[in-house]
Amino acid sequence: MTASTQETPYTFNHDQPTAFDLLDRLAVILDDFSRDQLRHAGLRAGARCLEVGAGAGTLAHWMADQTGPTGEVIATDVKPQHVRAHQGVTVRAG
Repeated sequence: MTASTQETPYTFNHDQPTAFDLLDRLAVILDDFSRDQLRHAGLRAGARCLEVGAGAGTLAHWMADQTGPTGEVIATDVKPQHVRAHQGVTVRAG
């Protein structure tokens, strides 16, 4: 038996023409749960937050709204081109 070096395509490939719609649908499905968890964890004004794998940035935007002008939110994604601009969010590739 030999090991395969063939890569499996990434399910949420941001380069696909449908990526933006897919990321929006994921946000509709997952963001309510994530927001509830962050509230339970004590997210509040002035907090510093890091979102890894930000997708379209919907959760990062919500965190920026919650943390306010004294907070800090950094959103990272391998391909952050779909993270929409928001005054309270710093976007980084990685």
